[in-house]
Amino acid sequence: MSPKPTYEELEQKINELEKEAAQRKQIENALRKTEERLSQITEDFCSVPTFIINENFFITHWNRSCENITGILAKEVVGTRKQWKAFYSEERPVMADLIVNEASEEEMARFYGDKCQKSALIEGAYEAEDFFPNMGESGRWLFFTANPLRDHDGKIIGAIETLQDITDRKQAEKALEECAGKYRSLTETVVDVIYTLDSKGMFTYLSPAFERITGYAVEDFIGRSFTEIITPEYIDSTVEIFKRGLSGEPTPAYDVEFKHKDRGSLPVELHASTLLNADGTPTGRIGIARDITDRKRAEDKIKESLREKEVLLQEMHHRVKNNMQIISSLLNLQSEYIKDKESLEMFNESRNRIFSMASVHEKLYQSGDLTKIDFDGYIKSLSRNLLLTYSIKRRVIKMKTNCSDIFLDINNAVPCGLIINELISNSLKHAFPEDREGEITVDFHPDGDNRLILAVSDNGVGFAEDVDINNVKTLGLHLVRALVTQLKGTLEIKNDCGTAFKITFAP
Repeated sequence: MSPKPTYEELEQKINELEKEAAQRKQIENALRKTEERLSQITEDFCSVPTFIINENFFITHWNRSCENITGILAKEVVGTRKQWKAFYSEERPVMADLIVNEASEEEMARFYGDKCQKSALIEGAYEAEDFFPNMGESGRWLFFTANPLRDHDGKIIGAIETLQDITDRKQAEKALEECAGKYRSLTETVVDVIYTLDSKGMFTYLSPAFERITGYAVEDFIGRSFTEIITPEYIDSTVEIFKRGLSGEPTPAYDVEFKHKDRGSLPVELHASTLLNADGTPTGRIGIARDITDRKRAEDKIKESLREKEVLLQEMHHRVKNNMQIISSLLNLQSEYIKDKESLEMFNESRNRIFSMASVHEKLYQSGDLTKIDFDGYIKSLSRNLLLTYSIKRRVIKMKTNCSDIFLDINNAVPCGLIINELISNSLKHAFPEDREGEITVDFHPDGDNRLILAVSDNGVGFAEDVDINNVKTLGLHLVRALVTQLKGTLEIKNDCGTAFKITFAP
């Protein structure tokens, strides 16, 4: 049994307690003044919603911004620690209940996770966000930041917390997520490959179709250059198009070949446009890669079919030309038995007409393009044949041709050839009597108005003055007029210093 304290010891103990009480009161007064100053600062100078809790979780200050954002007045929450019940629905446990009931850290963690454990609430800084369904018409999202308050000895005596309404941000994030979900669904549904590249040409996105058409996994190519999927012969041209696209130049669709994991390569068609940031600076490319294997096969079949038809058409022109040459040869043989000069001339004229038509088919047979004829070479060949037919020496009559690079299809080439044949024949027969020397000129040029002008002229004697050249009834000129009508053209005849025929038509 311990001895009773002496009077002096009791008096000393009382003095110590009084001194300790005075110190505690002094600390409390200092703390109160600090809280008052802090409250005044948060009230008068801080527009951010701010409140203060003490170490027992009682709210000691709730500024006007908190009232504005929550709709709860300071007098309703200051001095309490159940402030959140007004925000949460009745079915959901709230932090205040957990705090009041001295819930364990594990219980609070099950509700809030790592973002707001009981110990973190006052023992360290933390950030958290949560949705309060009872706040406002449809609930609000709030973002919390908390920092501990300490006394002069560093002891935690509470926390100062701020609130931020992030409802608009959350709604925007939700809308963006929904949009992204629709975009993902779209890209995953489309059979073509959708891809994006950064400014260095590295893949930043590849839709699932990439694996289907190439055999490579998408993740194997994210972050790699697009040149690694393209076959070597297409790399340079594709890089050039990529650079042009980044510079802002529009680029049309183009064909390349992608490497395939199992079968070498496959043809694809690329469509791409430039990605721009907010200030218009190019940041990369977005595009579609379409597998065109089936299209290429169809094109190859069409090309093969066209080649077969070209061979058949070429053979047809060859046979038509041979048949006409046979007819020409028969007429030539028959003419050897004709003694009448006029009849012989008619045979020769018919033979020349057949030759002009046969030459058209021969030129088509020899041409790489079976749809049109280089008319310059045709006119020279035709004029040489006529000079031989009429046994004209070149030193007596000169033949001059001036023909632009004109190509005609068979529908225009045959009538033009017959017209040239008739007009040159007419000049050779009538323009230079008694071995008179002269010149026949054939001009064939576009007029700049989507029309062609064919002119055949000579410097011979021309028509007699008493002859109406517009009403001459000879077979040759009658045939010329009929052929000009077939071409839907016009015919002009001049009789100055020889004879000139000018035919104008639209090919």
